[in-house]
Amino acid sequence: MITETLIKVSERPAMSNPGFLSKLLESRYSGFLLVAFVIGLYILQTKVISPFVETVASSNVFQEEAVLDGKDLSQMAALHCNHFVQDRLGASDTIEFMDGGHRVWQLSNGRYLVSSHVVERDASGRRKNIAFACNIHYTGGVEGDDTLQSNWSLEGLELNQT
Repeated sequence: MITETLIKVSERPAMSNPGFLSKLLESRYSGFLLVAFVIGLYILQTKVISPFVETVASSNVFQEEAVLDGKDLSQMAALHCNHFVQDRLGASDTIEFMDGGHRVWQLSNGRYLVSSHVVERDASGRRKNIAFACNIHYTGGVEGDDTLQSNWSLEGLELNQT
């Protein structure tokens, strides 16, 4: 009976033995193994992981296609934003855009944020001030003409009566 118990205990795998880890740490090779693992991780980081990350970061995966070729289209963005606001509000004879009241920010490659206000007259002739913010994108289009409405896309429009 005692021999059967000894055989069963010795058949257990080494990792399931709770004393395995403590024996490894008390071993004369534990310091060597620690240094070897740290050196291995350092080599893995410098020779494999970092070059891979640098290759991905320098590739064109995260770059957008350049459609502007260095042009500043802020004024055209404001003009086309006015057209989008006019389309949303309706009748062009009842709205007046304020000249020079536009604030335009170039966000990224061909994207602009335009903020301004418009005065709208209702049926009784009363004037309402409406502030708007327009998120617009110059897509370039086939012709590449920045004056064409079809080369601009509206990504967001917010109208608020003030």
